[in-house]
Amino acid sequence: MKNRRSFRLRTFITFVAYIIAMYFVNYLLAAFFSHLEIRNIYEKNLLSIHQKWLSADEKNSSPTALKSEFLDTVRIAKSDDVLMFVSEHEASSATTAKKKFPEDYLPGEVIARRKSGQSASQIQQATVLSKGMTWEMTEVITPTRTIVSAVNKIAIDRIYDELLAIRQQTIKIVAPIVLLIGILISWLMTTKMLAPTRKIQVALQNLDSRDLSSRVSSESEDREFVEFIDVFNNMLAKLEKNFLQASRFSSDAAHELRTPLTIIQGHVERVIYESEPGSRMQMQLTLVADEIQRLTSITQKLLLLSQADAGRLQLDLESLNVSDSLDELASDAKMFESQLRITSKIEKKILFDTDKNLFQQLLNNLLTNALKYNLPNGWIHIVLSAQDGQLKLSFSNPSLPISSAAKAQVFERFYRVDSSHNREVDGTGLGLSLCREIALANSGKLSFDIDEANVVTVEFTAPLKRAA
Repeated sequence: MKNRRSFRLRTFITFVAYIIAMYFVNYLLAAFFSHLEIRNIYEKNLLSIHQKWLSADEKNSSPTALKSEFLDTVRIAKSDDVLMFVSEHEASSATTAKKKFPEDYLPGEVIARRKSGQSASQIQQATVLSKGMTWEMTEVITPTRTIVSAVNKIAIDRIYDELLAIRQQTIKIVAPIVLLIGILISWLMTTKMLAPTRKIQVALQNLDSRDLSSRVSSESEDREFVEFIDVFNNMLAKLEKNFLQASRFSSDAAHELRTPLTIIQGHVERVIYESEPGSRMQMQLTLVADEIQRLTSITQKLLLLSQADAGRLQLDLESLNVSDSLDELASDAKMFESQLRITSKIEKKILFDTDKNLFQQLLNNLLTNALKYNLPNGWIHIVLSAQDGQLKLSFSNPSLPISSAAKAQVFERFYRVDSSHNREVDGTGLGLSLCREIALANSGKLSFDIDEANVVTVEFTAPLKRAA
């Protein structure tokens, strides 16, 4: 076996490269956004002390106490970096400061004025250039006094630089540990997780019981996957062999049964004809003939289903006037089913290229299904239309309640809603299965639905014009 590159090693290298790349990206992003984040922390601390002054009764607090509290909150070490001004006023004049902010407190050039966003709190902010230094000033108007704080911009920048240095130092210590843990996790994940390749996933998605001949190529794959692909291909080969054997058995058995059943049917009908009319023997032979006819129907359906499974359900295409066929079917049903109210909404002159015999069988099966699983004195509504290049045909009828599990199995072969198989409702459980195969052969689909009022609707849709 020729040397192949290791998928495990390649995956591990990919993981490590990704983690290292994310390490540097995080480092750069942290350096870029740290200054903004630290400024946000400072602004939150500043806002918290101002809001505290507004909500608390600070009338008896001296400027020195207020300044000390301010220094502790915003974490400024030097007392000279903060100026504190306090002016008393009457409660009736709380909304109007007696001094002009900020000029009367700190003479200099006003660089900017701004509101804090707290309209009800009476907080204003300004930036002032005074004696060659920049000050960030905030005015807080309480019911009994006006408090103005001024912070030296140099002190604010110093806070930013100190916190940023601490953060960067922490990153330098923690990041290598995180990187090492990430590499270890990458190795463990690479060792334990060898996910299937996209090629195998696509092969599984496209797997069809009608064609199990497809195989997945192991050329140019990693050596860890070659054995897995070989096992997968061997499984497909065994499935194909078993499926072909089962399909061939069904087809051969149906072929072999048709001739003797036809001969037996003929002999029984002749004996019935020769028997005394109304005699017990004639009645018993009639029951035998009915069962033979039932076996013949099952055999024919099994033959068609086996052909569909093998992809050999050939259509003898011809243009069929579906409107006329359905009108005739509805007229016959009205004649023989007097207890049911049969209505139809059939669009005229809808032509469809299909196999006439198979499509007629689909119509008969759908109508028979609506008749069998109906209610006493119930109804059947048939709708046929051509919309957007699609043939749409539906049979609706009231029914007994059907569970979600039964709804999911209605197209399974030999499945009957009447699970007891007591023959109170005649049928084999092959009708809808065969209808679905005929729908697929016509590039269409068959759907089964039941609403809250227990009205069953079986709908067939197919393109009116076939693709080349």
